[in-house]
Amino acid sequence: MKSREAMPKVAAWIDLLRQTFGEAEINEQLRKGVRGEPVFFASEGGHEIGTPLPPAVGAIRIDAAGNRYAEDYVSGQGGSDLKIGPGKSGEHQAREK
Repeated sequence: MKSREAMPKVAAWIDLLRQTFGEAEINEQLRKGVRGEPVFFASEGGHEIGTPLPPAVGAIRIDAAGNRYAEDYVSGQGGSDLKIGPGKSGEHQAREK
């Protein structure tokens, strides 16, 4: 089964992208994703195409007092020296450690 048949919603979305940004531009990004660059990835109905982004390498930790700190999960080093100012409404939700 071809990707277009296996992933009709993704195919329709790609068609819209081609109309909006140009066929050559979108086709180039699709080729890069299929060849291993994390520039395009789609999944539908258990089928996947492209290369997913690598996992996130950091997050924000909130301590019991509500202070926010940068965390670096790649090195395993906590970012207690990287205190971040108070958040604003609507900011990305931080993960508590």
